[in-house]
Amino acid sequence: MATKTVGTQNPHSRNSLGPCLRALRKHEGLSAEELAARIELQNEKYSITISANHLHKVERQQKPLSDNLLLAYLEALGASLQDFVNFYEEGQ
Repeated sequence: MATKTVGTQNPHSRNSLGPCLRALRKHEGLSAEELAARIELQNEKYSITISANHLHKVERQQKPLSDNLLLAYLEALGASLQDFVNFYEEGQ
């Protein structure tokens, strides 16, 4: 599966989902370190190695968000894509 970037390549508008991902992580009571560890456990499924620092940068919109990372992030939180969409829409 090819990895695609969610959003645009424009650094000012890419990854508009980052702040919502951070809010969802905090809502679940997890630190970035705990979430990174959970994602590492799913490494075989998504082929992702990620640090807490990288997660922070994605959440702060300083790094792009790939589709694989989005799916791994949500799975590590135990949330479906629909759960995330609902959470995102409620925050808007």
